[in-house]
Amino acid sequence: MWPSLKRKFRINYSNKNLMKRIIILPIVVLIACFVFPGCEKPEETVTETLNITLEKNQAYHYNLPAGENEGAFEITTQASHYSISRIDNGSFVYFYTPQQGYTGTDRVVLENEQDQRKGKGKCGKGNEDAGRKIIINFTIRDFESK
Repeated sequence: MWPSLKRKFRINYSNKNLMKRIIILPIVVLIACFVFPGCEKPEETVTETLNITLEKNQAYHYNLPAGENEGAFEITTQASHYSISRIDNGSFVYFYTPQQGYTGTDRVVLENEQDQRKGKGKCGKGNEDAGRKIIINFTIRDFESK
């Protein structure tokens, strides 16, 4: 009689542990979701478009935004008809000069991605501020011939 009671008690004991685990696990998961929320989605990229008219062979420079939350800019789409098209991230200035004698249109895209920015955001991967995208459309004309 005793051995059958021991078996029965052992079976009930293991079932109780299993039931406790089944009940406790979802509770722990729910608590973890509230205590450790995920990273917030960063704001979308802010896009600024500039339309610039230049005389042929005229140099142009643009002062890039240079705040404490701004990271280094990079050229993501290079101009097609340039002799100079570069960024000086030390002074936050973009320089452009069209090819010698070129008239027509040109375009450059400058960006600073969020993960390149200084500081740490909520998830430690950079500030939660929006990235910046600057599109500069150039129209290069021959003003002397008009």
